Amino acid sequence: MIPNEWYAVLESHRVRRDPVGLKRLGQDIVLWRQSSGNVACLIDRCPHRGAKLSVGRVAQGCIECPYHGFLFDAGGACRYVPANGADRPVPKGLHVDSWPVREEHGLIWVWWGESRSEYPPVPWFPQPASDEAHAAESSGVYNFHYARAIENALDAHHFPFIHGSISPNVGTLIDPFKAEFDGETIRVVAGLKRSRSESDEEAVLFNMAFKFPNVFFVRLHDKIRLIQVTTPVDDKSTWAYVRYYQTFVSVPVLGRILSRFLMVGDAKLAQELQDVPVFQTQTPHKPGLDCGYKFIVADRGIYYYLTERQRRIDAAKAKKLPVLQPSDEAPALPGEA
Repeated sequence: MIPNEWYAVLESHRVRRDPVGLKRLGQDIVLWRQSSGNVACLIDRCPHRGAKLSVGRVAQGCIECPYHGFLFDAGGACRYVPANGADRPVPKGLHVDSWPVREEHGLIWVWWGESRSEYPPVPWFPQPASDEAHAAESSGVYNFHYARAIENALDAHHFPFIHGSISPNVGTLIDPFKAEFDGETIRVVAGLKRSRSESDEEAVLFNMAFKFPNVFFVRLHDKIRLIQVTTPVDDKSTWAYVRYYQTFVSVPVLGRILSRFLMVGDAKLAQELQDVPVFQTQTPHKPGLDCGYKFIVADRGIYYYLTERQRRIDAAKAKKLPVLQPSDEAPALPGEA
């Protein structure tokens, strides 16, 4: 996992009156709403005797431990110990680690890394407000490393082989192809042709973009596009979120119904039945530049991702994050001039 980044952990509408416990980024956390309506995030463990705070309730603007009623505020400070009474100070050491939270784009984001006086923007690909009105969303937990889903998303040339049943006449030749990285966003344009004699206009074209650490956008059709977010649950499983947009029908209720229909079909067939069983077989379980990959030109986007991912991890360990300039040259991959 890349430190010092914003990670979406859950849809906003899932956190209402009661605390919500979940595992993300290798830790058990609890989300809850303060009296202001803002979401707070704490490690899901009372420092007193280890009970899960998520089993408790929200009281007096704090989260209350279900075991002995200790109250903890959004910053993790213990505000009240019932057994000691309100006239006694709270003992030292009764503190729960908290994570900074943002609530944007219908999602709850937590900052996984060192605290800062100022935080960078949440990564996202904004869409027209009119399209949000008839978009559909879904999420689930899957048994694969989150980087596998990102690799797969940046890979157009698997489509005719894994998804041939969806579009049986699509070609296998990648042309045209362009991949670039400006230090923040990876952008890939890839066309699939049956032969090189076909014009670029005849190719099935994929327009893909990715923002670190884990937000992916793809335009599948002039009227179909989606945003996918993949957040680690731990080193072996992933919470995946997708928001599906279509502009065939723009009437809010009917448009949302059609978006959901297309999204469910894509999730069940293209992803759960076709993509996931294949990349679950990939070894090693955790992808990286050191896992023996032999890249080709069509993998340029994946190469950018794995290279920058490792650079950010290494830089965070060294407590500095140098900026990769757009002019920095990437090494040639097999097949490139």
